[in-house]
Amino acid sequence: MALGWHHRPSNQLGQDFFTGDYLRAAQDDYEYFLGTPQHRAEMFYTAEADPAVVEADTKAAINTPSGEIFSIGKQPSRLVVGNIKVPVFLQFGDSDKLFELEYAKMHAEEFRSSPSVTVDVVADAGHTFMLTKNGRIGADHMVDWLRNQPATPSCR
Repeated sequence: MALGWHHRPSNQLGQDFFTGDYLRAAQDDYEYFLGTPQHRAEMFYTAEADPAVVEADTKAAINTPSGEIFSIGKQPSRLVVGNIKVPVFLQFGDSDKLFELEYAKMHAEEFRSSPSVTVDVVADAGHTFMLTKNGRIGADHMVDWLRNQPATPSCR
């Protein structure tokens, strides 16, 4: 299962990351991902998100270790996902500004050895879709998918 992530981050995330997060990480051991709480909320949520949830999530956010920021661009997963031989479940918020839905099909095709790839979309949700009013629907979709698998997915 991969939730809210694929190999083609949005242009905005790329710009924010390489012109902001990366430079700030070079100056300190920790950095606030996406620069400010307001910009992070804009990127993680839709305008319709519950303000109390956005506020609570923003307060709970912690700074990201600079080493993690420096390693994000070097993810080897693109090289190995084609070797995955179990069913795959990919889930996205339909309004995700970090990993846009338009690239979900491209990402699904990278799992070429998988017997099946399910792309599921949570309606009316941004990147942090599990914290939206439809988060429960997304969780129910995951549970239903797992229950319909012929065998428990494993790493074998």
